[in-house]
Amino acid sequence: MTVEMRSIAARHTMSDAQNHLEISIAANFVAEGIREPLVYCLNHMNIRHSISFAPADQLCQYVLHCAESRSARKGILLLLIQIERFGAINEAKKAVSMLSLALQKLAFCSPELRIIVMFGLGSPESDIYNLDETEDNFAANTPAVDVVLSRSTAELYLVDKYYDSYTARQAQIPYSRLYYVALATMFVRRLKAFYRKEIKIIVVDADNTLWSGIVGERDRGTITIDEPRMILQRFLLRQREQGRLL
Repeated sequence: MTVEMRSIAARHTMSDAQNHLEISIAANFVAEGIREPLVYCLNHMNIRHSISFAPADQLCQYVLHCAESRSARKGILLLLIQIERFGAINEAKKAVSMLSLALQKLAFCSPELRIIVMFGLGSPESDIYNLDETEDNFAANTPAVDVVLSRSTAELYLVDKYYDSYTARQAQIPYSRLYYVALATMFVRRLKAFYRKEIKIIVVDADNTLWSGIVGERDRGTITIDEPRMILQRFLLRQREQGRLL
């Protein structure tokens, strides 16, 4: 994210979203499956919103149209991408590169528009596309955009049957209902992280939190640090390294 985008992000709060949040969704597949879980999450957070979908499989055209529009856009633009749907390997790489350029132009023209790009998992036969490398290059070349890699969603939400080859062929709907839920949840997590105020101080108890037992007791053999507490301590140390106060 550029310095300009960071300064804008700093001015946003959750109350801004609660006024009314306009979410535009574009994808290179039929993405309507994300609507129901997304509406559920936003309602649960008491966020008034409206959701609109661009025509399916018109991703690059839609972004270019937004970038060439004379009026600056606001709200949230969510792009859902399955790389292999762009075509053969060379065609897919070219489409991703063009999309990156269009998004950079859009981010410049509409600095108050929050752009989130989420890559979806490929089909079981998509290994030839080198998805991780392509996604990483896209993220590096598009700094003004918040990019969610497909492996990031997969690591947080383990969906065994995420792909539906039949609906992918017949209706351009590549994913199962449960995977659409995972995409919606991941999007809301990014949305909440964007609007919430940055945490600067972390207060944590010591006894029976950082370790098991009470330090003041005579029998110090009762003080243990198991693996979950060790993970917590490492997490807190990383937060201190990032400048937060413990």
